[in-house]
Amino acid sequence: MIEKFKNKNVYGVFDNDLDGNTSLIVYKSIVEPHVKSSKVTSTGNREMEDFSFDYMNESDIIIFVDIAPTPNLYNKIKELNKEVFIFDHHETSFNILKDIVTENYYYSEVFCGAKVFFDALTKGKRYNKVLSQMVELCNVYDTWQKTSLLWKTAKDLNNVMFGYVNWATDKDNPKKFDKFIEEQLNKIKTGRFFYFTSYEEDKIKLAIKKEQDALRQARTCLKHRIDNQGNNYIYLEINSKISYVSNQLLEEMEKVKYVIGHSTFEDKNGLTPKISIRTINDRNIDVSKIAEKWGGGGHPCSAGILFKDLADFIRLQKGLIHLA
Repeated sequence: MIEKFKNKNVYGVFDNDLDGNTSLIVYKSIVEPHVKSSKVTSTGNREMEDFSFDYMNESDIIIFVDIAPTPNLYNKIKELNKEVFIFDHHETSFNILKDIVTENYYYSEVFCGAKVFFDALTKGKRYNKVLSQMVELCNVYDTWQKTSLLWKTAKDLNNVMFGYVNWATDKDNPKKFDKFIEEQLNKIKTGRFFYFTSYEEDKIKLAIKKEQDALRQARTCLKHRIDNQGNNYIYLEINSKISYVSNQLLEEMEKVKYVIGHSTFEDKNGLTPKISIRTINDRNIDVSKIAEKWGGGGHPCSAGILFKDLADFIRLQKGLIHLA
């Protein structure tokens, strides 16, 4: 696989969550040392509004990891005779692209994007132990393997990533995770195994306190509702830790099928119509299918929607409409 990228001009596009940032670390560790030139974009925007056509024009190969191009974007890239590689695990994107993309689509329903990417690059070879361990931790967290012996460390890794960000000044900075990425790259170069620094251990302790505070906040504001299919669900708006809080509530409340969460930290003015939907495996519901109906997508247990119509979001807030 590495041979495909050697001495080529490469443009990599990555999601900006733990999976995407781990994928970027894999790229910088394994691919970047071999390419002629490298350009990178990190974005959570699945409409590809952050995609750089300037970077694309300067590149021979475009790589998407833990995120996929829209059909229109993919076709535009191919029309310019650029090579495209996609390493992803999002079912929603796969269902849209599977009949369009005929080559270089590495997809898994089981592993996270970083592991799909790492395994493709290192197939049949042993690689740096620190990076291998980090990819496995990312996979445990992103696929929500709560019964894994690695779960606590995997969850701590996600908290560490967010702990490196100064949210007072860097919330909208596309490079807000650079310090986290730089520190993990340093571990890969110098460490014998994956570990947390003392600074990171302090961030983990702070994150645990924030989780407890967020759960208390959620209990005071959550709203129990029933959707059009007769499913019990919860709607809540809290400052942070929506994933953690949603899963805690779902484990406590057996009759609740899913949780819809809106971040008030990201939306202080109430004008960003973005929500996340969470469920757990034993609820027999696929929230990615719910999200698809509203232009969103994701995984069976974790999905998101950025409403195109603010009015729909406001009606959801007030309980005047349901997603399913």
